[in-house]
Amino acid sequence: TYNQARWLPAAIDSVKGQTAEDWELIVVNDGSTDGTRSFLDRIDAPRIRVVHQENARLPAARNRGFGAARGQFLTWTSSDNLLAPTMLERLGAALEEHPEVGFVASHFGWIDASGRLLRLTRDQDLRPRSLAILNPGIAGFLYRADLAREVGEYDRDLEGAEDWDMWIRLAAAAPNAVLPEVLYYYRTHDESMTARIPDRVRAASGGTLRSARRRCGGEKGLEGRYPELGERVR
Repeated sequence: TYNQARWLPAAIDSVKGQTAEDWELIVVNDGSTDGTRSFLDRIDAPRIRVVHQENARLPAARNRGFGAARGQFLTWTSSDNLLAPTMLERLGAALEEHPEVGFVASHFGWIDASGRLLRLTRDQDLRPRSLAILNPGIAGFLYRADLAREVGEYDRDLEGAEDWDMWIRLAAAAPNAVLPEVLYYYRTHDESMTARIPDRVRAASGGTLRSARRRCGGEKGLEGRYPELGERVR
């Protein structure tokens, strides 16, 4: 979290209200200056741990939190968004029932600043071929900790698209699935990252495609695997 004291309590409450009981929440305060620290320091809950750090930007904060995580399944949530009460239970059950799947996502809803539902996203395509072309929108998700260790940390140089880069890497390493249930709510507002730093997000998106190209053995390797990419990787 970074300077989102307005929404942070509701985000934490959405984790505390999960029907699944075996969870831990690590809140990484990435140098907030809006009263976030004092709010977090008043939390007294054994399953919630708070990490304060100087501002290091979003990918580094995520890596810091995952470095402290002890669970077999991992997810993250932004401090302005909300988990549906059954998200961890349903996604965790999917991974337990399908040991061959490394990463599972859900449908999700878009809400405005006041929490009013705007629309639903139900058409995500997580096939590696599709992920290499565009970010399908992944908000509610869970993946295996051992798979995360295999593919490595979030890329600190791709802020704004570091999650897309991670989805591509996870999909290349293990099968994935989409659970056709709305289990997460993504808040859109004027203070969001895409609203504040759109140029950085666009640059990171280009960097994500270039990174995928390098991992596939260069431009010919990527386009040989996904010929429909065309000019997108240039």
